[in-house]
Amino acid sequence: MLILYELKKQLEQPFAYIFLAICFAVNIFLCNNSYSNSAIKSQSKLVSETGTFYMTEEIAQSIEDAKMRSIAQQYVGKEISPEDAAAILLDCSRFGSYRFDEEFSEHIAEISSEQLAKRLAEIAEKDELSAVNGGAELFGVLSSIVWAVAIESAIFALLMTAKILGHEAVSQTASVVLSTRTGRRINLVKAAASVIISIAFQSVNFLLCCTLFFALCPCFNLLSAPFALDYPTVIPWLDTTVGGYFMLNFLMSLLLTAIFSLMSFCCSGKNGGIRQFFLSIILAFILYIPAFFKLGFISPFIRCLTPTALLFNQPSCRFSVSQSGIAVFGTDIFAIIFWTAVCVVGSVFAYKKFKKSPL
Repeated sequence: MLILYELKKQLEQPFAYIFLAICFAVNIFLCNNSYSNSAIKSQSKLVSETGTFYMTEEIAQSIEDAKMRSIAQQYVGKEISPEDAAAILLDCSRFGSYRFDEEFSEHIAEISSEQLAKRLAEIAEKDELSAVNGGAELFGVLSSIVWAVAIESAIFALLMTAKILGHEAVSQTASVVLSTRTGRRINLVKAAASVIISIAFQSVNFLLCCTLFFALCPCFNLLSAPFALDYPTVIPWLDTTVGGYFMLNFLMSLLLTAIFSLMSFCCSGKNGGIRQFFLSIILAFILYIPAFFKLGFISPFIRCLTPTALLFNQPSCRFSVSQSGIAVFGTDIFAIIFWTAVCVVGSVFAYKKFKKSPL
């Protein structure tokens, strides 16, 4: 198959491996935070010694070690009332990354408070806030890994797509190749190959970082703990574990990588290569420009839910109420679907542009 040939050809070249090595070297610093890792190890040890995630006053008082007892006490009696849902949503909107105006904040609270109240009631019923789960320390490390890998993979996707599609431009055969039906079909296969390689790159990069982190800080027992952190950190919309929550965020970041690869394809043409890469970078930042301005004619939903905004401003805070985005259940998923459709349409236009290329 042609796509397997293209994949084999790219994997035989050193570019992907060199870029992966550079990214992994940078990510070593994220995994090796002695303060965070020490706190996470202590919590993991506490869970192992008590045999449960859930802390009660009785369990806390029975622990002889003062440090461990202090950690356990932090989880005793924690709660968030369902009646606080509207206030939480207002605070997230008014004091979060984007600082929405009062009218939009109230709109968010109106459409989301019922859903959040149900989730808070579920959290209280299952006593999720009393579960030792690594807390802000583990969340900070894992979210940094997911975030860094996502950004690195988006850049790699733009570079790889430009590299694959720029081959004919470099060899100055683009005008001939793109004027034929077979040549254009090959270009589509190359675009698909760039998406596959980019997603594979991200998966390997993420696996390497997680392997390093858990080698330095073995805390596997915390991954099956309920995931719920005190407001204003993160309140998950879904009943999920720590490991499940971050895998969901990782899967979302894979879809974002595919979008950036398609974005690069939208900017492709007979010139390809470096020019294509810089055009796609410019497009990515043009999409991000609305995030800096509170213009009346730009909807806050557009400001926060462009691909670049999702990449930069929501480091593993998706599927949750947080101060990093819009606190409406499912908005991230709808945004991904919308921008995938936009990039597919753009890719169709790019293909038609190839079709019109003269001999």
